[in-house]
Amino acid sequence: MSINGKAYAVVICGYNEKPNLERCLHGLSQTVEEPEDLIFIDDASKDDSFEWVKEHYPEITAIKNPRNQHYTGVYNKAIRVAMERGKDYVLMVNADTEVVNKNFVKQLIEAAEKLPNSGFLGPKVYYRQKGIIQNTSLLKPTLSRHLFGWIWWRIRPSSFNLSDGKEHRAEFINTVCCLIRNQTIQDVGLMDESMGIYFDDAEWMTRAEEKGWYSYYVPVESIIHHEKPSGYEHFSLKTFMLKRNAVYYMLLRRGWAEAAIYAWFALILAVIRCSFAPLKHEPIGHHLFFLNRLVNVYWNLLRRKPLGPWFGPPLTSCDGFKC
Repeated sequence: MSINGKAYAVVICGYNEKPNLERCLHGLSQTVEEPEDLIFIDDASKDDSFEWVKEHYPEITAIKNPRNQHYTGVYNKAIRVAMERGKDYVLMVNADTEVVNKNFVKQLIEAAEKLPNSGFLGPKVYYRQKGIIQNTSLLKPTLSRHLFGWIWWRIRPSSFNLSDGKEHRAEFINTVCCLIRNQTIQDVGLMDESMGIYFDDAEWMTRAEEKGWYSYYVPVESIIHHEKPSGYEHFSLKTFMLKRNAVYYMLLRRGWAEAAIYAWFALILAVIRCSFAPLKHEPIGHHLFFLNRLVNVYWNLLRRKPLGPWFGPPLTSCDGFKC
């Protein structure tokens, strides 16, 4: 499909997302003229997601991954498929979403054409219900923001919501729904697959910025993000990957000292939470496992050990974590 002569594809990937697929694909199928420009990759799901898509949406491009590659790996694969077809733009969007404006891709591309240095554009996204805006214009992780941001957030939480009604250049865009320019990908490459998920977008867009490609927030209505409320416990896999990738990002982009100080504070906080686990009736075993993995990964990262299974998912399985 093309808009103003610019061809684009929409890519969706998912792992065990079968309950969300009807809602997601029904809306996204209306954003493309040619069904094959809607590309779905199933990331080795165990819930028959791929079979359901082949039965109910046989006309779209559907691919089944033989193994789980996590967010960065599977979306990189989907973006490559789109680029091989010569698309000028690729829209990446989560599977747990619902379209509220079928014209939003067109509006994003029109905005991109007016911003020749734009590499990534993020629209207005609603969180779980229409009217509640998810903040998708995000700030890059730094030591000062991690140490003092939570205090300021409690004093003035609105100051962190940058996804307002104005178009602006963002530090980075949440890839829950993000339009990417083909030329940007050719210049800077794809996401760092070792990160799996979380801060991969910050690293990707920082790398792009160094090449002169910037991220923009464009306040056009797009989707509702029906994110699951579970999985963010202090000992969960998601929390581990957030904490780990913050240090990994800082080592790549901020320097060893900042990464080391952040790691030290993160470990102190993990020890405190582990100590209070019995009082909060939380499983102490999960906290201890989480703390042990965090100590190990920080130790190896700060020694600049080559990445391997010790890094955790996606370089190894998530066995032992509360997922």
